[in-house]
Amino acid sequence: MHGFNYTAGHRKCNILNEIGSRVGRHQATIMRICDRWMQEGSTDRHGRSHPPQCTTSPENRQIGFAAALLQRDNARPHVTRIVQRYFVNHQIELLPWPFRSPHFSPIENICFMVAQRLVQITPPAVPPDQL
Repeated sequence: MHGFNYTAGHRKCNILNEIGSRVGRHQATIMRICDRWMQEGSTDRHGRSHPPQCTTSPENRQIGFAAALLQRDNARPHVTRIVQRYFVNHQIELLPWPFRSPHFSPIENICFMVAQRLVQITPPAVPPDQL
């Protein structure tokens, strides 16, 4: 089958089914949109008469930041001074990348951080003889 990885293909199919069921579209539609995004960086079907805008109105740029949870990945475009300045100026807190392994699930790092904070804010247990 020309290098096709059945397991990876099966997972991709399941993911496309899941996404399709959530947005009410067939997996083939989701696959076309994903492929277009990967090839062109856009989901537009029509050509543009002007370059895509990188910014929108200030209100639109803030949508979602209140609930956003971002994590550092140390990718070159994400560590530039202008990006770092943007995070500072907009008071966006970034979670650190898991220091043990880049393949860790981000939730494992968050669980570790929550456990550390709980230890810091929880008073020690009182021995039974001091009750």
